[in-house]
Amino acid sequence: MNDAVGAIDALEAALARLNFLATLAEMEARRELIVIRRNLPGLINSVSASVDRAIEGSRLPDRAQRQVMFRHELSTLRSAIALHQGNWSASSIDADLPGYLESAHRVQRHNGAFLRLTRTLLRDLA
Repeated sequence: MNDAVGAIDALEAALARLNFLATLAEMEARRELIVIRRNLPGLINSVSASVDRAIEGSRLPDRAQRQVMFRHELSTLRSAIALHQGNWSASSIDADLPGYLESAHRVQRHNGAFLRLTRTLLRDLA
């Protein structure tokens, strides 16, 4: 379960850094934003795999329901990120910063919901 917590911590740190970088106009910030965006799928996959292992290894009678709930929230997160990144390349942010920030805030809400649910799920498994 420690690997799941570590994976969630790493994803949360990357998402927080993305949120910060999104508000900066400097080119170096855009470059870092691109790097983090490219690393997100690996971070998300790491969370997915480690949480799946933790759920499967639990003795909770409702673990199948928890798996479904986790998978649903994970799918929602992935969809929100994909839509946001598809609509907002790093080079297009400056063209409509308010629109970008509005989209980023929607994704942040999904991020927060996913992280809260996943941390609660892991706490219940402990």
